[in-house]
Amino acid sequence: MFFRASRQVGGRLLPSSQRSSSLSTVAVAMSTKSLLASSNASGSMVTVIMNRPKALNALDEDMCSGMLDLLGKWESGAVAKPAAFVLKGAGEKAFCAGGDVKSLWDEIANGGLPKNEIGIGKRGHRHSDFFRTEYQMNYALGVSSVPQVSIWDGFVMGGGVGISALGKYRVASDTTMFSMPETAIGLFPDVGSSSWLPSLSPPGFGMYIGLTGDRVFAADLLSSGIATHYVPKDNLEALESALNNIEAGADCAAIEAILDEHSSVPTNTKKSVLVPHSDAIARCFAPGKSLQDIHSSLEEEAAGEESSSEWASKTLQTLSKMSPTSLAVSHEQLTRGVDKDLKECLVMEYRVSQRCMAGDFQEGIRALLVDRDNSPVWGDAPDAAGVDAFFEPLPEEGDLTL
Repeated sequence: MFFRASRQVGGRLLPSSQRSSSLSTVAVAMSTKSLLASSNASGSMVTVIMNRPKALNALDEDMCSGMLDLLGKWESGAVAKPAAFVLKGAGEKAFCAGGDVKSLWDEIANGGLPKNEIGIGKRGHRHSDFFRTEYQMNYALGVSSVPQVSIWDGFVMGGGVGISALGKYRVASDTTMFSMPETAIGLFPDVGSSSWLPSLSPPGFGMYIGLTGDRVFAADLLSSGIATHYVPKDNLEALESALNNIEAGADCAAIEAILDEHSSVPTNTKKSVLVPHSDAIARCFAPGKSLQDIHSSLEEEAAGEESSSEWASKTLQTLSKMSPTSLAVSHEQLTRGVDKDLKECLVMEYRVSQRCMAGDFQEGIRALLVDRDNSPVWGDAPDAAGVDAFFEPLPEEGDLTL
């Protein structure tokens, strides 16, 4: 992996919407050419583009390695630090729609791996190495001394949340559709989410979106604290231009002044779940409630005459479709995350990710992404001891180290 100064990547120019006459393009050169980094003339601002538009910018290991490499060069002093960096996705549809989980399924289903080597963190296996590299990147982003400005234009899902939510500034727009849909594929809301989902407002909202995978839009992203700013789609280009003209050595106050100047308050709340149902979410998903308590609260809410009864019924239907194992493990993960820092959360999540590889993940990916019959046959919900087993250290030094 190396840095190469060029205005062209892979023999073609970047789309005009992603180029500027003041930018000197630096490609993070990898086999997939999936991550591009561009510095303005003064070096005060770097724009990083996830460049897999046909795959909705889904994360692959090369992309994660490229980001790690760039962050490492800044922190080591090998490359001068910019005042900040902007992270965005190529194309018009997605910031990043998740990780390339189908390739992980393919290795397990068709790669001829011995069963006793699946889900133990064994190096050299894609399903182990991908999560390891991704979580190392998540941690590096979370502790980076270079402020990150993520432009959430389009889908922000799964791994796309992890590569951005731990950064300092998260900009939502009219087009933003945010979701952590992992329980629908036999996984859990990972990529460091256990470090911040429990602290969202109102209390219980993080548990709600973590279990249901419900889609969240601009108004709720801003009010809950997931997003730090809202910039209308028509103003995003002006925002990026202003950031690219920032002076070398600018501090966070200067960056925030630019963000504030271009930000506004979202007025479209038609897709909001918090405006009509904030109190019900707080009642049903309150911190400290067990998974059974949440289910009982939703049933009580659905049977009532309150305005949230229909919402509660739909939420129960949604949960009934999810992997029972994923629900139990996700609830435990978010409960444990309250008392852990980012490093501890990612170590915990890596253990869980590997245990999921040997479980419902295979059936979830088959049903939703391979055969597409949308009829997964889930395993039974684990008992308390079975849930705890997901969080035990991995054998043979398989644990994540940060």
